[in-house]
Amino acid sequence: METIKTKNILRIIKPVKSVVLGIAASVLVFSCNLKETNINPNVPSDASVNTLLPGAQLSLSFAQASQLGPYVSIYDQHFAGNIDFASTVQNYTVANSYFNDYWSALYPGTLYNLKIIINKSKASGLPYYSGISRILFVVGIGTATDVFGDIPYSDALTINTSPLPKYDRQQDIYTNIQIQLDSAIQELSKPKTANLGGIVPSSDDVIFKGDVSKWIAAAWTLKARYALHLSKIDKTDAATKALAYASKGISSNAGDLAVTYTTAPTTSNPIFQYGSYRPNWIVAGKAIVNLLNGNEATDPGNKTVSLIDPRRSYLINPAGGKYVGLPTQGVIAFSTPGSFVASRTSQVIFTSFIENKLIEAEARLILSDGGAQLALQDAVRASFNKIVSDPADTNATEVKRTAYINAKAVLTGDYDKDLKTIITQKYISLYSQPESWVDYRRTGYPQLSLLSDGDHASNPGGGIPRRLPYPQNEEVLNSNIPTKTSNHQVPQLWWDK
Repeated sequence: METIKTKNILRIIKPVKSVVLGIAASVLVFSCNLKETNINPNVPSDASVNTLLPGAQLSLSFAQASQLGPYVSIYDQHFAGNIDFASTVQNYTVANSYFNDYWSALYPGTLYNLKIIINKSKASGLPYYSGISRILFVVGIGTATDVFGDIPYSDALTINTSPLPKYDRQQDIYTNIQIQLDSAIQELSKPKTANLGGIVPSSDDVIFKGDVSKWIAAAWTLKARYALHLSKIDKTDAATKALAYASKGISSNAGDLAVTYTTAPTTSNPIFQYGSYRPNWIVAGKAIVNLLNGNEATDPGNKTVSLIDPRRSYLINPAGGKYVGLPTQGVIAFSTPGSFVASRTSQVIFTSFIENKLIEAEARLILSDGGAQLALQDAVRASFNKIVSDPADTNATEVKRTAYINAKAVLTGDYDKDLKTIITQKYISLYSQPESWVDYRRTGYPQLSLLSDGDHASNPGGGIPRRLPYPQNEEVLNSNIPTKTSNHQVPQLWWDK
């Protein structure tokens, strides 16, 4: 991955200063009315592919980290909503109108422009641009279907489409995700000479600088991810496919599919920007703090720390010299997201080597092939190497890393306990990434404490949310929406039944 430096991106990132959990002044209101979004005034459709690509990469990272990430990270207890609007997310009482902004950022802001790149690239004989854009498109549409379920897809991004696009079944979208990734791999595997005029991505690709081998590996890891998501439908088939795909996936931390931000005020990480404008609205969730303190995610009190996770001081910041997550009784100051995820230069990670190894670990566990523990421990070591940045950190010495692995990353032969161990390490390693909420819904791990006031009309039964309600604009303006009564529990997602 590469650091953002281009002027094109500066123009796109600058208006996003005001983003608050998906309230972005720079984003067009979008109710799936494609007649209004066929021409994006911010990025004209006649722009060249090398002009469109960096903006699409950045807008996708902002949609994921700013418009969606805080909701998801509060629901899976990576974060907690502490003040004002964020506290309504914490209690699952947030109005569905607030999901309009993620929808807007995704469809006209990102997916539409990626579709333009794909179409232009096909017409101009530029398979590398098309392949990269397909992979980014899958990240966007895959994340959206995993939070909403059925969504507009086949009818939503064509130039002459209906103004009220139909909703595709999640099952069909998942099938097409694999087709898109296969097509991307085929396009990116072509020789450089297949790109007419020698036009290939380079500095305009702010993630990999046009390194197609890294894009191909990322596509295989995404194939593994979306295969394993179907573990509740057919566990063995999901694991078999995921393992095969992961074997060709990202092979080191240097191959992570991620956008890296800079120290400039207009090109800072979106979570950093959020914290700067709304300090302490979002704090660290109790579950992640408990785990980093060496305890169970559901620890009801402030236990004596048993085994400090070497990653703790990078994932969360202390408050008053202590690491405490919300909700904890009798505490006013809570830990906040740390430098790894919330500094100016922190990455927004779409997928990674660490995820690839943890997919492998879970798949091998399901298939009982004997290699799960090695894959798990490789993942944890890679996580240490990526997250721990201070070589003098006394809590992250090689001795302490080894002690942690021997205590927290050893499998026992008991399937349920071992699955809990793998998913818990994935939950820690993928802090603030939407994938952890998918894992919780698939596996039930890590076990999370229910809120005392979480049972209400927006979240009947009081369980951890299973989905996002459809945005208000869709409910009002698109008659093709599958249901007018969605909430945080129903209708169930296809793969979550």
